[in-house]
Amino acid sequence: MQTNINPSKIYSDVESEEQVIQAIYIDPELIYQTDLKISDFTSLEMRNIFEAMIELYTEGSLFDSKAVCDMKPELDKVRVFRLFSEAFTAANIKYHANILRACTFNRKCRETVHGLQVSLGEEEFLFNAERAIT
Repeated sequence: MQTNINPSKIYSDVESEEQVIQAIYIDPELIYQTDLKISDFTSLEMRNIFEAMIELYTEGSLFDSKAVCDMKPELDKVRVFRLFSEAFTAANIKYHANILRACTFNRKCRETVHGLQVSLGEEEFLFNAERAIT
């Protein structure tokens, strides 16, 4: 199945991050069914929310916006409340989780290429890249 991902969202997609958080709010069991990691979230806010949800779920606690904000006081309480109150479906979580994993893969590729470019030097890197492509 091919998905059309907006090129401007190749490294991050905050809308998908929000959809995943909302779906997990509706159905906490999805935390482990999606197999997402904290590092799959690029938004610091969504990363903190996801981390708090994991901690609360692992403790056996129910989570709502207050519990999440109590665990992560740096979060904007109004924003978290609004995010949770706008949650209405968990149906597309697999689609959005796949987008987040693709973004993570793309970020790792970019970091790897940059690391190679730095370690080899730009000229040698470009020579090897051109040789590999042609």
